[in-house]
Amino acid sequence: MSNTNHTHLVLLHPPSVFDFRERPLQRWMLSKPVDTAPTFEYYPVGFISTLDFLEERGKSVRLMNLAVRMQDPRFDVRQFVREQQTQLFGIDLHWFLHADGALSLAKLCKQEHPETPVVLGGITATHFWKEIMETVPEVDFVLRGHTTEPLIYQLLDCLSSGLPPTTVPNLAWRRNGEIVENPYTYKPATLTTKINYPRLRKHMSMLNPGGWLLTGQHWPVYCFNLLLFCKGCEENCAICGGSNWAQGLDQTVLWDTEVLTDAILAARSLTRSVIRLPGDIRQGDWRGFLAALKRRKFTRAMHFDFFRPGDAEFYRAIADAVPEPHATISAITHDEKLRKLYGLPYSNAALEQSIEDFLAVGGHLSAFFYVGIPGQTRKSAEATTSYAISLLERFATRRKPSFDVYVAACPFVDPGSLAFTYPEKYGYRLRARTLAQHRELMREPEWWDTFNYESETLSRYDLAAAAIDAEIRITGARAAVGLCPSKAARQDLEKLAQERVRLEESELARVHHLAAAR
Repeated sequence: MSNTNHTHLVLLHPPSVFDFRERPLQRWMLSKPVDTAPTFEYYPVGFISTLDFLEERGKSVRLMNLAVRMQDPRFDVRQFVREQQTQLFGIDLHWFLHADGALSLAKLCKQEHPETPVVLGGITATHFWKEIMETVPEVDFVLRGHTTEPLIYQLLDCLSSGLPPTTVPNLAWRRNGEIVENPYTYKPATLTTKINYPRLRKHMSMLNPGGWLLTGQHWPVYCFNLLLFCKGCEENCAICGGSNWAQGLDQTVLWDTEVLTDAILAARSLTRSVIRLPGDIRQGDWRGFLAALKRRKFTRAMHFDFFRPGDAEFYRAIADAVPEPHATISAITHDEKLRKLYGLPYSNAALEQSIEDFLAVGGHLSAFFYVGIPGQTRKSAEATTSYAISLLERFATRRKPSFDVYVAACPFVDPGSLAFTYPEKYGYRLRARTLAQHRELMREPEWWDTFNYESETLSRYDLAAAAIDAEIRITGARAAVGLCPSKAARQDLEKLAQERVRLEESELARVHHLAAAR
């Protein structure tokens, strides 16, 4: 039986590096902190809302997560693409880690279907849209912006009618070889997109015998339990490309409170997992949102993002609306001056009081620290790890630890961020400025060679060494308080020891090469 599918749109999520099956890539240290496979298999949440938006309006859509399917060596990606019969291929280039995967996949789609157009979207595609249109002939369209569901619907209508897409806002395209930039006018301030989760589940069960929406180790959790409180962010952290400043937004784009509450309740009925809500709810009407959850009798654990410490009143309100609150807090560093330079000016005393207050209402909290932030030295990174461990020993000494810490490498400066735009101000030297340069970095075999920056105080080798040392110390500390099973801790420590040896060998080879070159 043929697997040929006739659809209006085929959405494809690529692996970060397209030929990873032929070229072993060392990515464990990059993917471990974000809890994904080294192919970075989590597609943007917008894929789900786009699928549902279009199907609600009579369009047929198929979604394939190639970052997962290609992990199976038996899966023939070229054959899969060849079998698709569609009006349009949609490929996400949201995070620049997928630069090679996205552009290689666009080329494959064109090889198999020369007459079928390809559209790219996402934060990275938006930032580099002009370079893409000028240098990547396999890409016919770039849809810019944080919200594109109605725009891709309009584009499909133009393709169906044979009309040029002159009226599609935010679209970059070509006419007779010339690049056309449609006005960037679609910037909704409030999001009202609804997701019909029962229909999505039916879609998955009917069209998904092989797991097209698969997201890897957390399937099917990701499709149902991750919702967004907002798009953009009023904070302006130095290296983050998700801020309002980086995205050219006048204000944070908020979801309608009642629409979001409806979605959360619908998602709750489809998963037993914690409902995750990225985006600090204090950027919007958090009181109204929590009141809506309480009024609707929400019963499930929910995970929040805290970009800064909160007060006891805020945490009590969360606990009153959510029976089992979870959260992460952006602690960044132990050094208050460096935290301020990063963009989050608050004290360690405020952080520690915040931890205490959130745990007091029954919350589960994780604090995230980073290696590689502006101004940080190797000694400062070690002190940050010591501080993180001291917090762990102070707050996670109970029978069921409800506090956790992580110290991870900060390997990338997001395109569009403050530090990417003004690297000298933050003591950075960028190793890549264009999309093509980022693509080449992502194809480097060693993870420390993918870093798109170095700092005045940390080379990328020093940064990698500091990250490995921090992970070794944190792994031991987490195991000591019961947050990490001893067997898993031993396995991680063995891997980390191997990473350290490879890094030392790589650095030694580099020094010898430089000496020979002189």
